[in-house]
This record gives sequence, C-alpha cells and structure tokens, in this order.
Amino acid sequence: VRMDGQVCLNTSRLQPGVTYEVEVDDLRSEVLMNLTDEQMCSINQTFNKYDVNQDGTVSKMEIEKLVRERTRERKQIIEEKFIQRVSEPGLSEDEVAQAEEQKRQHLQACNEAQAKQLKMFAAADMSGDGSLSLTEFMLAESWWLRCTLNPEKAHLF
Repeated sequence: VRMDGQVCLNTSRLQPGVTYEVEVDDLRSEVLMNLTDEQMCSINQTFNKYDVNQDGTVSKMEIEKLVRERTRERKQIIEEKFIQRVSEPGLSEDEVAQAEEQKRQHLQACNEAQAKQLKMFAAADMSGDGSLSLTEFMLAESWWLRCTLNPEKAHLF
C-alpha cells in the first residue's frame, strides 16, 4: 500500500514477538523497456547536460535547475501562444477574457507541475543519497514523459 509515496505494510494481523520477512519485487525498472530509442537518447542527453560535474549523478541542485528551466521554457511557450491567440483578428472581449483565464490556469498548472516534478525526482532517489544515478534519472524521466501533470500534454488555447 502506498501512503503519500511511502511504502507501508498493514501490520494489524502481525503478532508481537514474531519475526517476519517481507519480500517485494522491484518492478520499477520495467518501465524503461517501454521507452523508444529516441526517448532513451533524449533522457541520456538531458542527464549529461545536468550532470555538470560529470560524476555520473545529478544532484538535487542540478535537478532543481532542470525543473526551473523546464518551467521557464513552458511559461514562455504559454505566453507566446497567448499572444498569438489574442492577436487573432476579430476576437471579442469575451474571447480575450477567456484566453486570459486559460493563460492564468496554464501558468498555475506549470507551478504545480514544477512542485510535483521536484517531489517525483526526490522519490526517484532509491539510494537516498540526495542525487540521482542515470538509472534513477531515467525512471523519473520516463514517468514524466507519460504523466498527465507534464505541461507538454496540455492543449493550449
């Protein structure tokens, strides 16, 4: 059972003083088999770009930089699409107001996605050392590619 991202066991039926052994199959890496060669290459390039010190891991600070840059790029796209939309000839005031509301919602979604992405990367740190190995990074990125929180999946205007 998952509780706020943590693995939990229901211990209501366990007896005190008895030792139990719990075996769990870790199937997280199976998701990597579903990535295309292009996606694998893209994730590797992103990892290498943010592994600034070339130590084979991406630190929390490097992850935060990645997430901030993604959010900034996405907000820029939203702004460009908004300007394109409101520049269309013959728009009514209601349509402009609707576009402004959509822009506000998309920007808010970007901020929420940024927070979720930081949590997702933190959860991907299976070793708990505060940085992500290539495998941990690939798992997080593959989740992000499929995630509905990914602003790339949003239809703009």
